[in-house]
Amino acid sequence: LTNDTKVGSTLAPGQGFIALPQLLAPLAAPNATDFPGLMAAYSALEDSDIQDIFASAQDIPELGEFVTSLVSLGLFCLITWRSTLLALQYVQERRVFPTLGFPSAPFHFFVPIGAFFLCLEFIIQMIYLIPEMRKGS
Repeated sequence: LTNDTKVGSTLAPGQGFIALPQLLAPLAAPNATDFPGLMAAYSALEDSDIQDIFASAQDIPELGEFVTSLVSLGLFCLITWRSTLLALQYVQERRVFPTLGFPSAPFHFFVPIGAFFLCLEFIIQMIYLIPEMRKGS
């Protein structure tokens, strides 16, 4: 980014635009002595095929949103499942707060309930994206 670029401003390609290969370049060369890693990052940055892939992804934003929603749905389904099992285990163990003697199990159900509602949100979002993807193709 240049010094005259304001933080949070929208950048057009060629005006301080940072592509994904530029962001991943430090991962290819974790230290300054890794010259082959630097060369690999530079060649990936200059490769027009990689730039074409990222440019074509902007043509179908609905597909990107759908894939992101699908991955997020899978993640939050796992969170719901595991946190529900943990909360049920706490109910069976009759866990209490040590100082109050109050059961702690009801509070452990907040995470699975919230994750469940996020799963519903992702399902609804994907249902609305399907007609938009059909319309776009």
